[in-house]
Amino acid sequence: MTTLHTLFIMAFTHEKLTNQALMAVARLAANQLAEKDQAFAQKMGMLGQRTTITFSNQQYTPIFHTLPGMETTLGGWLKKENIVFKPVKGENFFLSALKDPQNRENYFLFYFHFLSNLHPNHPEERS
Repeated sequence: MTTLHTLFIMAFTHEKLTNQALMAVARLAANQLAEKDQAFAQKMGMLGQRTTITFSNQQYTPIFHTLPGMETTLGGWLKKENIVFKPVKGENFFLSALKDPQNRENYFLFYFHFLSNLHPNHPEERS
């Protein structure tokens, strides 16, 4: 059995957002994606009181931030958190785009980090 331990949300926005604004737009992006994607909605339904939600906000630069570039940035952040980044689109990794009031696309990457019932010192427990 696995348990959802942490939801990592990395936002690529045109302007740096305050923490409060970041949480609000991330929730909006998540709600919008949950309406369209049943797998994402199911994962969001697994959020519990012990689930940690961690945010990061990056300033979006269209030349640099292609989808592979955004995935690499997310992977680098997770590496600093000692999490092995093994994205499987539609299972533990999801992408959402949301337009801001200026009609610019902002991107939200959602990575669901699960723990199994392995012994805490087992090498796969952090993956």
